Amino acid sequence: MPESSQVVALEAYEIERAAGVLASAFEADPLTVYLFPDGAERHHKAELMFTALARYDFLFGHVDRLDGFEAVATWLAPDHGAETPERLSEAGFTDLPEQVGNPPLERLAAFYAIVEEAHQHAVPEPHWYLRLLGVDPPAQGRGLGGTLLQEGLSRADRGGHPCFLETFQERNVPFYLRHGFQLVIDKIEPTSAIRYWGFLRRPSSSSRRATPGRSHADPASR
Repeated sequence: MPESSQVVALEAYEIERAAGVLASAFEADPLTVYLFPDGAERHHKAELMFTALARYDFLFGHVDRLDGFEAVATWLAPDHGAETPERLSEAGFTDLPEQVGNPPLERLAAFYAIVEEAHQHAVPEPHWYLRLLGVDPPAQGRGLGGTLLQEGLSRADRGGHPCFLETFQERNVPFYLRHGFQLVIDKIEPTSAIRYWGFLRRPSSSSRRATPGRSHADPASR
């Protein structure tokens, strides 16, 4: 059974700490490895990237964390609007080329050009988008990811909106299925050869809960 933890909204001064949790959670993620193949610099550069992502979602979406900071989830809301140059600059993306180098960012943009097309085809209506769900490695396997995920699902249910996410790790597929998602995408991005799975969850007026399971159900990331 998952241990008891409180879900709280991230504060602005906590963004960099949240990015550190995400960088640790996603260090072995296939996309992170593809973007930053040098293991010696991967965590540092990934943390800079996740800082910009977390700040963007904090400014224009919603970011949750557990009270002990073991896990972080970043969401884009149904009405979040377009990613304009002004918004990207406010989140810190204009500084990233100098910080992490152009090739990783070019690879990221090309990768998501393909993945985003499949995303929009699968769920064209307004929806909550779970961009990142990361559990700090020492805290994995305790059901904390499910606790954090359920907060976002309940919020979507209250507004009557579906939820969508992608994962790049096959071991996470059963986790999302248990939480009421349906598998709607199973493809391979051709340039990176990364396989990705897309999940859609329709709103539930009864705020469905996942069937309690053993602690190994926690995802490592996403």
